[in-house]
Amino acid sequence: MMAQLSFLREIPTESLLSLPQHREALARLKYIIASKGFGVMTGSPGMGKSSILRTLDASLDKSRFLFCYINDADLKPKNLYSKIPYYLSVQPSTYLDRMKKQFRDAVVNLYDTHDRLPIIVIDNAQDLPIQTIKEIRYLLNFEIDAKSLLSLILVGHPELRDTLKLRSFEAVSQCITAHYRLSPLDEKQTYEYISHHLNLSQLKMLFPEDVVNRIHQFTSGIPRVINQICRHCLIDMDSNQLELADHQVLERVLSEFQY
Repeated sequence: MMAQLSFLREIPTESLLSLPQHREALARLKYIIASKGFGVMTGSPGMGKSSILRTLDASLDKSRFLFCYINDADLKPKNLYSKIPYYLSVQPSTYLDRMKKQFRDAVVNLYDTHDRLPIIVIDNAQDLPIQTIKEIRYLLNFEIDAKSLLSLILVGHPELRDTLKLRSFEAVSQCITAHYRLSPLDEKQTYEYISHHLNLSQLKMLFPEDVVNRIHQFTSGIPRVINQICRHCLIDMDSNQLELADHQVLERVLSEFQY
């Protein structure tokens, strides 16, 4: 079945379509890492943030960098300091002050002994509690002899950037080295995106340009939603033994997504 082969979520990073906005996001994240700084990447759900992070991780020299990915809906400071030590091969204490010391010692040891720098990535950071955002200052001010020993990247929905602009977080916001907000695909990119995914599954382009334009209009150029619509179109085509996704196919699919 065509639908089983196409528009998959976890495709290899080397097979991802290279889009301008994704290349720019990746370049800024690499700049943050090179400068041992603090960065923020935002985008609406389904814009490809996870794919960019996977690409970033795959591109890193593991002998120089330690990628620490954290995705926790209840990331209070104690939870934060209990997760990072695992990446640093340290069994965390049950006391917050002790956890902080373990974190400092482990980062220094990682740098002094192995010449490696941790890259701490916190996903879905729009849900961070206030106390955790304020704790970021401790992470950012963690320096030895004026040399930063880590990079910190917050990833989340657009409201994350709005939160960091609040006066109460001004000190944190001023420390941002670089920020990037992912933009949706335009009509041309939507066509390229659909064609690319079909090529990955060794299928020809099954969506006429006018159908792609309607898909773009409905999905607002959000890749995850494009995947869902196209996958359901292929299911419809399979069930009706069709070889082209015409407007009738698309409208049947769109009617299922209009609640």
